[in-house]
Amino acid sequence: MNIKEFWAKTDPFQSVFTHSLVSGRVAQVLLKEYVSESARKILEDVLQLQPDELTSFVGYLVSLHDIGKLEYSFQIQNDAIQDRISFHSELCELFFPGVRHEKTGLNCLKLIWKQRGEDRKCSLVMAKIIGAHHQGKTGEGNFKQTSNWFDIQKELENQMRGVFLKETSWSLPQLDPERQSLASALLLGLTILSDWISSGPTFSDAEEWIDCDDASDRITAAAHTFVEQSGLAPLRKDWPESFCGLWPSIPAEGRRPLQVEIETLLKRQKEKPLLTLIEAPMGEGKTEAGIFAAVQMAKQWRKEGLYFALPTAATANQMIGRVQALLNTHQIDADVRLLRAMSWLQSDESYAAHSTDEQNVVASWLAPTKRGLLGQFAVGTVDQAMLAATNVKYGVLRLLGLSNKVLIIDEIHSYDAYMGEIIVRLLEWCKALEIPVVMLSATLPPSLKEKLLSPYTSQKLSGEYPLITTVDSAELLTERKIHQTSHHLEVAACIKPILGNKEQIAAAAVEEVQDGGCVCVLMNTVREAQEVYRAIKERFDGDLVLFHAQFPAQQRAEIEKACIRRYGKDKRFRPKRSILVATQVVEQSLDVDFDAMITAIAPMDLLLQRMGRVFRHEDTPRPQSHTEARLTVLCPEKNSNYGASSFVYPECLLNSAKRLLENKKHIRIPEDLAKLVREAYSPEAAPKEEAEQWMKKLLRDDVEAGASQQYLLNPPNKQFSALDGMAIFDDEGDSYSLTAKTRLGEPSVRIALLSPLEMDSLKPFIQTRNGQLTALVWKREIAEMVMKRSVSVRISRLGGSKSCLLDIKGDMLLSGTRIFPAENGCCRLKNGKTLSYDPELGLLIEEGET
Repeated sequence: MNIKEFWAKTDPFQSVFTHSLVSGRVAQVLLKEYVSESARKILEDVLQLQPDELTSFVGYLVSLHDIGKLEYSFQIQNDAIQDRISFHSELCELFFPGVRHEKTGLNCLKLIWKQRGEDRKCSLVMAKIIGAHHQGKTGEGNFKQTSNWFDIQKELENQMRGVFLKETSWSLPQLDPERQSLASALLLGLTILSDWISSGPTFSDAEEWIDCDDASDRITAAAHTFVEQSGLAPLRKDWPESFCGLWPSIPAEGRRPLQVEIETLLKRQKEKPLLTLIEAPMGEGKTEAGIFAAVQMAKQWRKEGLYFALPTAATANQMIGRVQALLNTHQIDADVRLLRAMSWLQSDESYAAHSTDEQNVVASWLAPTKRGLLGQFAVGTVDQAMLAATNVKYGVLRLLGLSNKVLIIDEIHSYDAYMGEIIVRLLEWCKALEIPVVMLSATLPPSLKEKLLSPYTSQKLSGEYPLITTVDSAELLTERKIHQTSHHLEVAACIKPILGNKEQIAAAAVEEVQDGGCVCVLMNTVREAQEVYRAIKERFDGDLVLFHAQFPAQQRAEIEKACIRRYGKDKRFRPKRSILVATQVVEQSLDVDFDAMITAIAPMDLLLQRMGRVFRHEDTPRPQSHTEARLTVLCPEKNSNYGASSFVYPECLLNSAKRLLENKKHIRIPEDLAKLVREAYSPEAAPKEEAEQWMKKLLRDDVEAGASQQYLLNPPNKQFSALDGMAIFDDEGDSYSLTAKTRLGEPSVRIALLSPLEMDSLKPFIQTRNGQLTALVWKREIAEMVMKRSVSVRISRLGGSKSCLLDIKGDMLLSGTRIFPAENGCCRLKNGKTLSYDPELGLLIEEGET
């Protein structure tokens, strides 16, 4: 049989030869047009190749990714090929079901390269790359040196060697052992992406013209068109070098001191920074300064894009408009992609039903929203970037996507020990792959700052504030103190011992707006917020809003927009008398402004963040009753506990915040911020009776940090984890069963309560899979209907077990969602609990008897 008769793809048919040639050429186009200049240089250095040699080698390596399909058990899965093979007794063998072709390819290439006398270490690494291009698949290969199939495999390798390397005597490169993991990650990412593009509709007719003299040119042209039209090819932009050039709406005299300092620092620095950390109070223009730093670092490191990572979906929703406006200002015809769990709801993409799980994965990754991290500009939650440093399925594509960007991480102080450990590993990879990073914070504890900078430098930090810190590739630390701030504020802080008493909290809130004003009442849990809202409503007939994370997705988005409209920069819509009851959804990055705040006790850095929403805008008209910024902190009565707040935050941090506030009647911004945060996170400053609480916190931090280790990539100076036999975890699926998590805490699940009419729309998509009722939804309008009615909730609130859930599981566009049929708006669980959506309060969970 001719080698061009053996199949690699069906529907339409594509031979192993055709698919090999196409994927190799596609990889060469991606290397030239998608991979950043600095990433190509890393590959050249690690592989010790010249630019043209690297292009040839990448094409050759990727072209061999499906060599393991030239094997009996794979080929006879195609009926037509099986009939042909039956006439060739020398090719007929025992059939082994479930054979993994990539594992066959790994062992096949190891032997081919050994027989050619190639470098043993390099051949092993390159063979492992081929063996890992289908992430997370289990099963064994079926390679036998004595089989006649080995001759066919060697023939394919020889033909690809001739096509891509020209000279059959060409040898595999020598690997730099200290940095081989960097090349492994980049080459594996290129192999996966090239395979997917080559398998797609762009090359559905390739079999018809693959033997033409211009076949290589046609592949290259088609690949170029795909890369350009898909948004993978970056639009080149020479960003302005001045701050006002980047932000023309900000005049030179209107720049804030921080913004002047960042421009001066980056202009004067001789070496280009790999890391920039901006620490400054709220309201100093950190976002604009951070983006300015990012585009300057992008120019210096020849990166083409940005990923702006934020702590929550709500903050990401607001930021995407700001980044898109920046691109529009500079006539950059590119869309900013939103990357978060349900970002596809805000896109117009479609989703096709595919016959296999693998095809579904490919389709979702090449769909616009998932492609965001592969594209040029994206905004999203920090989790999407963190997954690049974990052993999740196709996480290497996130790493490849980041390699051509500057990563901006906002609110870097807001992540716990578990997340911090993953972020530090991500920073290690960013440094190694020369991915510039900008971090922003208003309240960064010194111990966390030291940990975050540890991948870049071991130099002693000054502890100054406000401060800009940069570290270059030679680990040289530069600190620039900001001697002036534009926003000076003195906040009157007082403690009220009424935490847990919803009636007294409601009375305090109503009293605050008796003579006008906009006040935020911020509680630490959804249930507390709902109870306080109810109590306020009984005694207040003015403008009253409840905002928390457990409203159905569509309603939550509407409330978020309403809050920004009410309390944002445009004062035309600001109410004269209004109360917002909220949870931490308003704590970070949302640009909202209140005349006063009443907040449940929280760690000091978070209280200061909340305080940053009081008197935030200088042009806000204040009522006579609110000429002074006020923060009221709710604490328990003497000898009482912190109630629900102690389940959210460590008790020692609540105690330290309370103790500091008792001795601090007024807080000056920025003068007091750094000192308060430093003292709040210092166990030495705590009284002896709190020593046990601090020990518990420190132990918990160690446990959380340790818990992340099983999911982390190896450090970049060790073998790349995907090639090291480590478990690869799925990053899809529901958060209850999701094994590779970026956030530690109680497991949660996304649920949707559907009316009988809505269930009727869903029924055609429900089928039984492995004994489980599953809604396989690929139609966008149906998925959108379900997801707009969905909310994320902790499993413990539902009863602490999956057994309490009704067994309708979402898949495809509903992946990770559980569906609850509801009668009259309510659903009763097996354990007696009742779920319902209240239009004012959001999700309600009522106790009941089993």
